[in-house]
Amino acid sequence: MISRVKPNTLKTMLSTLKIFIYWSMANPVREKEELCFYLARFLESEENGFKIYNKIYVEDLDEEIEYLEIDVAPKENSTIDKDKVIIEEYLRFTNQDLFTTFDLNKNIKAYNSTKKFAKGYDYGLKMGKISQSVFLNEESLIPKRNKTVKNDIKAFPYQLYERLLEIARPRERLIYLLSGSCSARISQALNLTLYDIDYDRKMVWLIDPNTNNQLGCTGIGRKLFLKENYNIDTSQDKAHINFGFKAPIPLHFKKRAHLFWVSTRYKELFFSTLPKYSFLPESSRLPRHPFFFITKTGKRLSTQQVNTIFKKHCEVLKEEFPEYSIQLDNLGLHSLRHMFGTIMATIQAHLILDKNNISNITPEHIKIITQEAMGHKNIASTNIYFNRPWSLDIQLGEFLTEIYTQTINDFSKIKRGNPDGYRFTK
Repeated sequence: MISRVKPNTLKTMLSTLKIFIYWSMANPVREKEELCFYLARFLESEENGFKIYNKIYVEDLDEEIEYLEIDVAPKENSTIDKDKVIIEEYLRFTNQDLFTTFDLNKNIKAYNSTKKFAKGYDYGLKMGKISQSVFLNEESLIPKRNKTVKNDIKAFPYQLYERLLEIARPRERLIYLLSGSCSARISQALNLTLYDIDYDRKMVWLIDPNTNNQLGCTGIGRKLFLKENYNIDTSQDKAHINFGFKAPIPLHFKKRAHLFWVSTRYKELFFSTLPKYSFLPESSRLPRHPFFFITKTGKRLSTQQVNTIFKKHCEVLKEEFPEYSIQLDNLGLHSLRHMFGTIMATIQAHLILDKNNISNITPEHIKIITQEAMGHKNIASTNIYFNRPWSLDIQLGEFLTEIYTQTINDFSKIKRGNPDGYRFTK
């Protein structure tokens, strides 16, 4: 169990189990109460928040003094769902009879969603039906609290994107530009190095540090490059192990394609912001490393640190634009990637209804380039953005009208020359 998770994930799991154990000491099992119902009671307490007090005898005062042992603030439904899974796994791991009395089906759905990440899957190796009946967990009797529409996404409102970039400091502005204008995941953006930016040609690459498949600007496999020049192994070293990458971006990375910008406007803003971002030189960092986004002391900037700053910026935007308060609630940095997909779908909708369009770009081209830019192997992932009714917001306004014009022009240039590894056919 421990060997399969990263240190930060393990820390979260242990914190959840600690809270559950504290709560259980203050809340005894009721008569004939099944363990699953007891767990449901705990999750309900998490939803409302709770405090647990303890007492200690002070000999000098000759009395018991009550003190606060633990204070748990109300949690969001998505967090409660994660806690539920952690505790259920722990109870199964310790051979507790959680759902055995209910004769539940095996959780085939969860297995199907995770098997593609298992070793041997690419070779067609997978668990047979007999093995599934033996090794798979049962379906949970406790339903998920975070019930959302299938394929629902929470995109940052593109109407506020310009203002977000204005209030951000250079370092965060660069990250927001990579996420919102290039569809980079935060883990990918934080793996940018000093050698992934071509200032002359104004190109940017994001390279997976755990493989040698992507060459990017340097022409050297990133894993080999880090090991030979910095003695860094991102799969082992504590300072780098928590930075994932997930999947290549853009999709056809072997052609050394650089990042695609939703508009040249934002590419220009990115390169004009670079000189304003002051950071500790590589030679002054201890230990030495080439990663671009760092703290004042030279350590790598973490996902948690960027998320905290992003949420503060969202609070500022809520005050300035109260009509967007609900839409800004509980947004994370991934909402900027979703915004990219939303903008592309909106541009496609506008293109369909643009009677004055004289370019050689079709709506299908928009979808294909979106798949390429976002690194989606399966077009179904891209269709999530294009099949949503609310994406047909053709009243673009001044902001998206300018982007629409620039994007169509950029697409036309790519289609004519196709110099950067992008494709327009399936």
